[in-house]
Amino acid sequence: MKRVILQRVFLLCTAVLLLTSCLNETGNKESGQVFGVIRFDMKKGANVLDVGEYQALYHIRFINDFDDDCYWVAYEIDYDAPENSADNNIGDNCYVHTINLLADPVKVEKWGIYPYLTDTTSVLTGEIAIKDPILDDMFNYVKGKAFMFCLLNMPKDQKMSFNLSYDMKNLTSEDSGYKYYNVYLRASIRREGEESKIDVGYINAFEMRSFLESAAYAEKALGKTSFRLKFHYLSEIDSEGKMKWSTKDSFDIPTTLILPEEK
Repeated sequence: MKRVILQRVFLLCTAVLLLTSCLNETGNKESGQVFGVIRFDMKKGANVLDVGEYQALYHIRFINDFDDDCYWVAYEIDYDAPENSADNNIGDNCYVHTINLLADPVKVEKWGIYPYLTDTTSVLTGEIAIKDPILDDMFNYVKGKAFMFCLLNMPKDQKMSFNLSYDMKNLTSEDSGYKYYNVYLRASIRREGEESKIDVGYINAFEMRSFLESAAYAEKALGKTSFRLKFHYLSEIDSEGKMKWSTKDSFDIPTTLILPEEK
């Protein structure tokens, strides 16, 4: 089945479309793909892209971006370059590596998560079915943002809006010995596309810090080291507006991923 990643696809490591990150190392150089969040670093005096705990990337391309902007970046680091020496790569409580860009960075749209449900018995205006709410179990967590691919059948020039929510009265459930935190994902057309429909991996960044930290603290208090999400999503909407809800479980999310200071 043909898939594309909306806006741009990075071709690294293989000749096929990549839906997960990869890493190549040659000599004292490293290349790969990574999600990140823009932050102004006081020691560097410039915008950097936070990509993980104590790690950030710098490129002049981000000079005009705003704090909290989100990106997917294909990069190369030359560790022998003077700017990446031990004397030059220290930022605010992190290492900052200067990178070369292997493709134009992809800006990722941001959405929130809401503590109330939309009407699950009615189709929203412009709503379309979701084929996979978390494609290939792609889940990257950086600075409170959960980066995920959502698989939709749509024109690749179509613009979408996403609604992620939960119900406090039905926050958790248990199945086959696992405890799940229930979230509901819905997708609606923001601007109609004109091209033919294909399967599109739509990249989103959901601000989930408060939700995930609450879950991680609750599970840690019970002596658990991980938890899972259960995605509820509309998998079918027929011509008469009849709806079919489906679910998909995430993999284990370590509490230390959400609460790194608790390691």
